Amino acid sequence: MSRAITIVLLVVSTAAPALAGASKDFTHAWSRRFGGEQIELLRDVCVDGAGNVIVCGHHAGDIDFGGGTLSCAGGDDAFLAKFDVDGNHIWSRSFGDSSDQQGIAVGVDAAGNIYLTGWFRSIVDFGGGPLTGPGNEDTFLAKFDGLGNHLWSIARGGTGSDRPNDLVVDSWGNVVITGWFYGPVADFCGGLGCAGGQDIYLVKYNPYGTCLYAFSWGDASNQQGLAVAVDMNDDILLAGEFYGTVDFGSGPLTSAGQADVFLAKFYGDTGQIYFAYSYGDADHDAVAAVAADLDYIYLGGSTVASIDFGGGALDGGAGWDVYVACLDAYGAHYWSRIFPDADGSFMMDLILTDTHCPAITGYYGDRIDFGGGELVSAGQEDIFVAVLDPGDGGHVESASFGGTGLDYGDALASAPGDYLVLGGYTDGTIDLGGGPLANAGYYDVLLARYLLGPPGFPPEVVVSIPDLLVQETAPPVDNHVCLTDVFWDPEEGSALAYEVVGWTNLDLLTATVDADSCLDISFNELMDGAAVVTVRATDSVGRSIEDAFEVTVEPLPDAPLIQGIADVPNDQGRTVRITLRRSGQDDLGATTPILQYEAWRRLDPLPPAAAGRPVPPVR
Repeated sequence: MSRAITIVLLVVSTAAPALAGASKDFTHAWSRRFGGEQIELLRDVCVDGAGNVIVCGHHAGDIDFGGGTLSCAGGDDAFLAKFDVDGNHIWSRSFGDSSDQQGIAVGVDAAGNIYLTGWFRSIVDFGGGPLTGPGNEDTFLAKFDGLGNHLWSIARGGTGSDRPNDLVVDSWGNVVITGWFYGPVADFCGGLGCAGGQDIYLVKYNPYGTCLYAFSWGDASNQQGLAVAVDMNDDILLAGEFYGTVDFGSGPLTSAGQADVFLAKFYGDTGQIYFAYSYGDADHDAVAAVAADLDYIYLGGSTVASIDFGGGALDGGAGWDVYVACLDAYGAHYWSRIFPDADGSFMMDLILTDTHCPAITGYYGDRIDFGGGELVSAGQEDIFVAVLDPGDGGHVESASFGGTGLDYGDALASAPGDYLVLGGYTDGTIDLGGGPLANAGYYDVLLARYLLGPPGFPPEVVVSIPDLLVQETAPPVDNHVCLTDVFWDPEEGSALAYEVVGWTNLDLLTATVDADSCLDISFNELMDGAAVVTVRATDSVGRSIEDAFEVTVEPLPDAPLIQGIADVPNDQGRTVRITLRRSGQDDLGATTPILQYEAWRRLDPLPPAAAGRPVPPVR
């Protein structure tokens, strides 16, 4: 027999919570290796709206991406290649002469047009005629259609050296490039003067290659722009490193010692400064990438000692360690994390997945843990890939790839359907999940695609079920805890299924979910104690989250009540039977058959005539 206890539960929710940590299936889709006997390096990767993969980099020897051998004309030549969603070759191109040309960054617009930037010495021709630069190393920007046909190309720079480091395409097809230049003047959009050493440049072009604006910043020390992104308003995020002092227009930022990290935000239409901050200590601090959505900005990089983004110092190990920081749209700290490795680890790229999770790649030398357990290097340097929770930086998924040689993760891109594309290079045999890929020479290009899991967000706990304290009582009544008030599905139209995972102290209670998605709890009336109940909510594609709470049943005093037994005269030799269970009741007013009884007797003195006669037992 069970007795139901009334539970009153108030759940209040004012807003949808941040995404909680959830596991995803990091599933290999395909992987490729390309290379020859010389050095071939992948530098960047992007994905168009159809899921096609575009890569850029440079090669010092022959390389074949599947469409025939691309021969190197001398030095380094830039390459550009496109693959379909299954990793099959669509087209590939190589650009160069006897000097050096390197493809550094690539982007794609909504129409599938491709933008390639990099640097060159001497002459380079992308299909629109030879381009020459005024200096030792100059920046190029070329646009191609989705079939690889040349649309336009330009060369910019000064009499010294200038190199781009990153490129981003905004929602209008405008292109923003950042990098560094050294020399008296660099012409990106009118002359930009160099203050000494390496200076930062930021330049924006429209879809036809016309310069919209350009800026430079620096002093006599070295500074460079390393990463650029746009948010959902097309405002520009610029990140880089600097020695000395740099002023983006909101006041000077001064390095605390060696190179420090800077982050600056500009209005996309005018280039006017929105804010600028610096981060670092007396040691070297580096940044690799910046990414942004409507509400948050993500920075990824490496630090030698410690770095503070506003949430307290992130202290690493003895060498370089990877960090990730999340800031709000105004640059205020939201969360930040560091992932130490005793032998040094380096961040190379950070992007946002389809579900707005930050994904990172780079390389490490010993052991690194992103929250899902240690990843152990198989050789000298191994590739890491990790996906983090946008709400707090917690672990979502992580993996390591490597052999006995040097393996580097250099670039990531998000693909439709919550796929992740990884680009890198290796000097040995490596298995990216689809079997060993043998090295053909020195460094070879690596390319792989992974499924992170079903697109969208997992269920969330709006407000955890509070621990419940109840007392034995009567009469029995029904009770309900409505799980629709506890769990929430951020995807509209996806119903949740609820179940009781289990509970401790199995004899104390029974928990079930009824047809109205409410939790019913019934208690054993003969017991008190505590039990932990765990419930689970699962969405339509199998993602789930659990919540647990403790139920405590406090006992009421259960001393039996005695109604009294009347004196019973007894003649010597007669047996008298008294039924005790009809007289004993517990404090709830019910006859309690589990009461235990005992009896004893008191002997009154017998008359002298009865002395020595046996006394019958009490029964």
